[in-house]
Amino acid sequence: MQEQASLKKLLFVLAIIATITAASTYFILTQTAPKVTGLAAGTATVSVNPVVSLSIQQATVDFGSLVRGRANNTTDNFPSPFQVRNDGNINIDITVSASSFLFTGSGAGNNTNKFRFMAGNVSGEPDAFNWGGSATALTNFTDTNQNVISSLEYNDTEDDAEVEIAIQVPSDETSGNKTADIVFIASQS
Repeated sequence: MQEQASLKKLLFVLAIIATITAASTYFILTQTAPKVTGLAAGTATVSVNPVVSLSIQQATVDFGSLVRGRANNTTDNFPSPFQVRNDGNINIDITVSASSFLFTGSGAGNNTNKFRFMAGNVSGEPDAFNWGGSATALTNFTDTNQNVISSLEYNDTEDDAEVEIAIQVPSDETSGNKTADIVFIASQS
């Protein structure tokens, strides 16, 4: 008898365990709340500011001694032209102007053919700037900003360009050392 009572108790406990297990399984399977899976995702963002930075690698053009009426230019690299470099992280446009002019003789001064500029390639960097948008023919210097180089690249392998200079000494120019100040301004393309 006692064995029968123990068996009934055991069956009763097993029935309760089976009922709790079935109810728990049903509750878990039918629950609509979001489940935690252990997988998460996120997004990182950054904004890199544009940097316009221009340096002049060759900052002086010295034509030496010339006589009246004589012309010379830097296209043959004698003397060397100005060489500019884009040290920023975006393409840049470069303008030039003269805050003073080399000569005072006849035909000299602002916007004359006695003092001119143009864009040129640096050896080994032929595609460094937009040739079609740049001043690739000799252009008279003025006291206002004029485009010389369009869209100079910023990649180290193609970030240099030349600014060629051409001069012609007026036939009545006075003797002495002549100096002109040229201003280069860079802006984002």
